[in-house]
Amino acid sequence: MYFQGSRSFFEAEKKLLSIVRVLDASCSANVTFCTPYLQGVAKNLTSSANCANEYNTGNSVVVMAYEGLMAYNMLYSATCLQDPETSMYCFANAVTNLTTPSNAYIYFLPVNMTLPATATPGCDWCLQQTMGIFQAATSDRQQAIAWTYRSAARQINSICGPEFVNDTLPAEMVVSLAGTTVPPWAVTLVTVGAAIVANWLL
Repeated sequence: MYFQGSRSFFEAEKKLLSIVRVLDASCSANVTFCTPYLQGVAKNLTSSANCANEYNTGNSVVVMAYEGLMAYNMLYSATCLQDPETSMYCFANAVTNLTTPSNAYIYFLPVNMTLPATATPGCDWCLQQTMGIFQAATSDRQQAIAWTYRSAARQINSICGPEFVNDTLPAEMVVSLAGTTVPPWAVTLVTVGAAIVANWLL
């Protein structure tokens, strides 16, 4: 959700030091706890008792909230990835690199944004590893990355070489959120937060 609508996150991306500070804080979160918790919030958000109708009719705020919650683990892995040669976050380098701005487009694939046809990302270790994270995540066909990955991978391979990244989807994995308990206030929090994001976009 920050990717798509947070002004403060957008401002932080403009400078290497500020985005590194954001990533240091984000990557210190307990991903093992947060992943099933946020997936549970996503399930409750789109339940018939809450926003199922809005989600099914394509309400942009609800869809954005759902996709952001579901993509948490994948984006945690991708944005916290560090180049072993420099120990720098791959994401931080991508969003602050004015020479190769196409690198930043890759991180929008998990939130259902396709790679622009004119994008020419740098064919480096970070791109290859990030796409590997995304490719593995496509086994969950509920993730938006399952809809955007293949075309992006083929485009990247046309630039970086035919086998630079895997351009196929792995076998589908059945994801169950059964047994995940989320307090009612969490759904309210997500819905209000998504509404605030929508106001930022205006």
